[in-house]
Amino acid sequence: MWYLPYHFDFIYWLSRDGRRFQKACDIVHLQTEKVIKERKKSLKDERELEKIKKKRHLDFLDILLCAKVDTEGPCFISHVL
Repeated sequence: MWYLPYHFDFIYWLSRDGRRFQKACDIVHLQTEKVIKERKKSLKDERELEKIKKKRHLDFLDILLCAKVDTEGPCFISHVL
């Protein structure tokens, strides 16, 4: 159902639903950063990096991190943290 005051962002963010949504987004972003940092740390090991590169199907995160390792050039997502 459409609720007219929520049509305006600043009112939505001040509401209980808006605060709950913002808190949920913060939790998801923290978890995502944690996973990226852990994966990046594990890929610093050469054996782990070679094992990942030999896989037939790579995860998207592994593709991004391996591309960053190979080129040392600019990337996105805050340069994959």
